[in-house]
Amino acid sequence: MNTDKKIVLVWPPSLGGSWVSHTIHKMQDDNNTAFDQDSYHMRIFDSAPREKGLSCAHYYNATHKLEVQSIHKNNILKVLSTPYPFNHYINKAHKIVLNAEILDYNVCDKTLIEQFHELTDHAWYILDDEFYKETYYQNYDVDYQLIFTNPVEFFDTIFEWYADHNIPIKKDYSIIDTMVNQYKQTLLNPTEIYANYQNLIWLAWCHAICLRDSIVIDINIDNSCTLSQISDIFKLRSEYFEQQTKDLIFYWD
Repeated sequence: MNTDKKIVLVWPPSLGGSWVSHTIHKMQDDNNTAFDQDSYHMRIFDSAPREKGLSCAHYYNATHKLEVQSIHKNNILKVLSTPYPFNHYINKAHKIVLNAEILDYNVCDKTLIEQFHELTDHAWYILDDEFYKETYYQNYDVDYQLIFTNPVEFFDTIFEWYADHNIPIKKDYSIIDTMVNQYKQTLLNPTEIYANYQNLIWLAWCHAICLRDSIVIDINIDNSCTLSQISDIFKLRSEYFEQQTKDLIFYWD
């Protein structure tokens, strides 16, 4: 039995790592203590109790990745991700960028256009940054999509990491459905965002595709623009944006 090593779960921001750690924590809790999510950020699990044997980390860039790997050189690093950029993006948009409780972003103080351009920056990074693509779309150990399609397989994969390194862990599959349903309530459903030209998150995604593909927009999108005017700009190329996105998204409902 190995109690010195820890599993270190690495995931891109807003892709469920805190929820995973909290769910495993609840499996270890004989009292199954409820987490009052309403007492903190409604959309995230960062303040929820976590499994002590499961450390958490992000890789923000190549240098930071090396730093994390050095810090955890005696532990087991595993990456949670999925090769669907649109799911990465809408999670981050909803849980961080447009979450009024995340003070670093001060979304309540920003104009519609400021929010639009900030969302665009995040979408463009998720779509086109080489480090992000290599780290989170090509090299991962468990697929985030399994949370929705086969949550038992998802947690079995994680428990195999513990078994492979003789790290004790208690399994309790009875709470998985409840926890997954709770998690879904904190997300935006991709079906409600895709091709919704009245939604700022979708419009910023379309803008990011233009930047990635060097598509010139003739109109300057500034504070004089309304949501309707922004919508009209991107509706002109709606077929292109939807075609470009259809293979970058998975649906879970």
